[in-house]
Amino acid sequence: MQTTIEAIVEVEIEAPRATVWTFISDTERLPDWFEEFESAHQESPGPPGLGAVVRYTIRAGHRSGTLEIVEWEPGSRLAWDGS
Repeated sequence: MQTTIEAIVEVEIEAPRATVWTFISDTERLPDWFEEFESAHQESPGPPGLGAVVRYTIRAGHRSGTLEIVEWEPGSRLAWDGS
């Protein structure tokens, strides 16, 4: 039986929106702001965006997997799906 978990994170940051977007939309910087991640590297060609695939490693147990960007609204919203 597979369980699906959906998590939504909202954080208020005192910085210009463009600065925050530049930081969080760089998929390889995921470990810089999401401490559970040990590493993240985009596997798909081109810039981050809708459909981009990122391979990651999680600190706990050094487990790895991939995620795919499934929502991409520059400057306001991004979401991913993955194991």
